[in-house]
Amino acid sequence: MADIGYDYSRSECVRLATDFAISLGKRKNSEPCLSADWFSGLKKRWSDIHVAKPQKLSLARAKASSPEVLEHYFLDLKNIMENCHLTNRPDLIWNIHETGLLLEHSPTNIVCQKRYTPQSVTSPRGNTVTILAAGNATGSKLPGVFLHCLRLRTTEAFPKQTDPFPIEF
Repeated sequence: MADIGYDYSRSECVRLATDFAISLGKRKNSEPCLSADWFSGLKKRWSDIHVAKPQKLSLARAKASSPEVLEHYFLDLKNIMENCHLTNRPDLIWNIHETGLLLEHSPTNIVCQKRYTPQSVTSPRGNTVTILAAGNATGSKLPGVFLHCLRLRTTEAFPKQTDPFPIEF
């Protein structure tokens, strides 16, 4: 079920199995829920099932990684590279990557098939340490940059109406 978006934790799986056993008449409603031992037996009977921690995936990233969006992106990239004559200029093709180490909660482990990597949509909360890295297609690179708790404040030097970090080409 996890591979189609229905993530169940171990306790939810046990509760659902208990409800199913009651609906089949195999168990009475007055009896306690199935135990952790029952779940261990289930994993032994079904070797394809295990408990895994989902990868964090924001809703925006989940939408942006659809096949249609990716196809459109690569068509646009091809057009830009041809129009700007960059196909034979790897020294002018730079990749700048920004990633944030977010201090937030970790999702609970869920039950899924062994070869499946579950994902969990989480909210972006907490302090972030941002890491920037840049390299070009020839292998040249710039030193990494770490940004801790970056907050832009308006001052006399940088009023609200102007960009504090203007980039000119």
